[in-house]
Amino acid sequence: MRRSPRRSLAVSLTACSALVAGCGSHGGAKLEHADGVALISLVHRITNEGADGRDRDIPELRNRTIALINAQKVPADLQEPLLSMVNAVGIQPDAARDLEAWLRRYS
Repeated sequence: MRRSPRRSLAVSLTACSALVAGCGSHGGAKLEHADGVALISLVHRITNEGADGRDRDIPELRNRTIALINAQKVPADLQEPLLSMVNAVGIQPDAARDLEAWLRRYS
């Protein structure tokens, strides 16, 4: 499957935006610790499993993230960077590791 240059650029820009938005002090909005730990556990598993596991767990990661956002458990200023990073998992190399680090920082 060939990726279009436009999609690759859009995904790259989204991931970069999420990383920039995640920079700064440790103060401010954070996820509830239990919610962050649950996502960290799933992301960590994704970084260490084969294609079949990723095919199962990446949609689960997206579903859990959307459920947390819909339940208003993710502070408003973290919603966009979190969802952008989650959407990059499976598309961008190292996106899962970047997301895991971001979650550790903000939960």
